[in-house]
Amino acid sequence: MKRFTFKKTAVVSVASVAVLGISGVAYAYFTSTGQGTGSATTGTSTAFTVSAPAVTSGDLVPSSTIGTGVKDTVSYTVTNPSAGNQYLSSVVISVGSSTGTSPSLVETNWTKTVGANPACSSHDFSVGGSAVGDGITAGSGSFTIHPNVDLTPGQVYSGTVTLQMIDNSANQDSCQAATVPLFIAAS
Repeated sequence: MKRFTFKKTAVVSVASVAVLGISGVAYAYFTSTGQGTGSATTGTSTAFTVSAPAVTSGDLVPSSTIGTGVKDTVSYTVTNPSAGNQYLSSVVISVGSSTGTSPSLVETNWTKTVGANPACSSHDFSVGGSAVGDGITAGSGSFTIHPNVDLTPGQVYSGTVTLQMIDNSANQDSCQAATVPLFIAAS
């Protein structure tokens, strides 16, 4: 009986090796290439949020030399409300009102007329020590700051600028108790 078991095992082993050998020879394949497309949509920029609390000290009076005399310091912030980073290249601050709607506001010269006196206007002020007439609109005084910063989502850039009333050698009674508007443009 021992012989018979040995022969049966030998036959099964030889058959297994033969099947494995045949299956190894049966592989064949083709090569191929393929291509596809996909897409994603980018977002758009979001207008910076700019704010500046009012300075209500009421201490501005005419000064004969720009940069000397009474000056108010105005603090401002520029916030990135976007979901992505946005580059803040410049902040232009001028005495002036605005027209249009956000984010396409434009600065216009400001004038306060009271009675028969000459009007109080952008010409009566200096921003950041800049001479009048340097503004983004002819006749307004402006000051440009170049932060050149990449603001992350929600990040705030803070700055300050000085505002001064200058002596124009004329009657400036119309400027008394005036609320002088500042136009702050961030880009």
